[in-house]
Amino acid sequence: MQPTAGPAYSLAQFHETTSTVFHSRLILFSLDRMPRLFAALILISAVAHAENPPNKSVSPSHNDSAKFLPIDQPGSLVSPDHRYSIDLIAVEWPGSSPSSPCMTLQVHVGDHVLSKYPSFGFLVEAYWSPDGKFVAVNNRRANSGDYLWIFRLSDGKAVKLPGDQPAEECEDDYGGDEKGYKRLVNVVHAHFPEYSLDDFRKRFTFAIGWKTASELQVKSNVAFRNLEDGVMEVFETYKVTTDKVILVDQHVE
Repeated sequence: MQPTAGPAYSLAQFHETTSTVFHSRLILFSLDRMPRLFAALILISAVAHAENPPNKSVSPSHNDSAKFLPIDQPGSLVSPDHRYSIDLIAVEWPGSSPSSPCMTLQVHVGDHVLSKYPSFGFLVEAYWSPDGKFVAVNNRRANSGDYLWIFRLSDGKAVKLPGDQPAEECEDDYGGDEKGYKRLVNVVHAHFPEYSLDDFRKRFTFAIGWKTASELQVKSNVAFRNLEDGVMEVFETYKVTTDKVILVDQHVE
């Protein structure tokens, strides 16, 4: 179990970055006879390496100026070969509520737009499959919910959408996530009966990396009111095909 991360920090990076900083501090301790500037550079390099493993791209600051809506520009995620990008742009999705408009999530190859979907929030990170066929995108959309999109790069189609997001309509109603969070609560409850739907608070679901070219590892942090200072972690592996995802493995910690 581990604490949830803050809204401006990547949930999937929390454990690996904290661990790296800890070990880097040990290095600094052992190098206390070295010049302070050189030791600090070691720490910066170690943290940067932990946050950017192969086949992973992290969004730049999502505080860049918006071009079309009076909100912060949410950012862009670019593939390692620079051919593809995922962009959440401040262009209002048709039919959005004027008081809470959805933005436009686009999948690009070069300058060509492969697909468009309504979304909101900001982009956190992307995991590009080793064979270059898919990309898993973590899109923080609220303080609870399913953050995961999986796109097929041949045409930009969303093989998996966030559980509360219809394909063509702007939807920010957390009630749409009910099926998803109930499934996860039931998984936790089967292993730990003291945690149930009555005490459920929130959940975060996001990709953490590719196990193979076609198997994606996904993590859900599930919080309960009777679980202080922590969350239950549900780890799942999904087989990603051209038109669907299939659960192949699951365990709870």
